[in-house]
Amino acid sequence: MKAELVGSMPSGEWVYEIKFDGYRAMALCGGSETRILSRNQKDLGSKFPEVKDSIAAIDVQDAIIDYAACGIINAGLNRCAVSGSATSQE
Repeated sequence: MKAELVGSMPSGEWVYEIKFDGYRAMALCGGSETRILSRNQKDLGSKFPEVKDSIAAIDVQDAIIDYAACGIINAGLNRCAVSGSATSQE
């Protein structure tokens, strides 16, 4: 089902949440190495060094972590949306 642009919310009570754009990513931890890859297997470790360091600090021998990475910057803007071509390349 695709979203449809409308001028206002339909009447009635609605429960909703804000949807942020981001990177779908997978962190691979093995031995002393931690890698973060996009769904197209591009290296995202340099784009999200704080995430990579945090995952590397988890006390596990081997792990695969599937997640979405999104950063919030000034004025509540989504870091991925502000960077323009960010999600189109991954």
